[in-house]
Amino acid sequence: MSLSADFHSLRNVQEWLQRMRDECASAGTAYAKATPSGWTGPASTAFDEYRHRARMRWFDVSDAFGSAHDAVETYLYTRVEVDRLVDFADPALADRLRRQLADEERLAVITVDRATEELWHVRSELPERVEAVLVPPPVPPPVPPRRPSPAEDFMNRPHVETVLTTYAIAARYPSWQRHR
Repeated sequence: MSLSADFHSLRNVQEWLQRMRDECASAGTAYAKATPSGWTGPASTAFDEYRHRARMRWFDVSDAFGSAHDAVETYLYTRVEVDRLVDFADPALADRLRRQLADEERLAVITVDRATEELWHVRSELPERVEAVLVPPPVPPPVPPRRPSPAEDFMNRPHVETVLTTYAIAARYPSWQRHR
């Protein structure tokens, strides 16, 4: 794996690493705050031990992403500096700068890989039961709307009232009907 030479894509990687560092620290802080009040006994002790281990693991992952962020930042600024100096440096110095840049890139790649591997490990250590709890309950099928009876359907049409009124008047006043 190698890092891009583009400044903006390196900044995007760096920002992503910073967000991951913050999110992992947030998960560790959430574990620290997860203390049930009034819970005592062996189950409470076991939960506190698990909570402490999980919190420390998330903080370790956060530190790994912080290290990766710093390594990518160092590589980024080394790349900018090497690109600026190589044009004006003597060949021996330019070669030394390129080797330094390659070392910085290798270190950045190793730290990013280590951080993502740490994240994978801490996520794989989560109990399987947590996944079952986080699955949303099944959504019941939608209830189809009640279909009106044929009589209700006919009476709800807009023209029916006019037609029925006309027939009622015609029946009441037969003298108003046209005769052919």
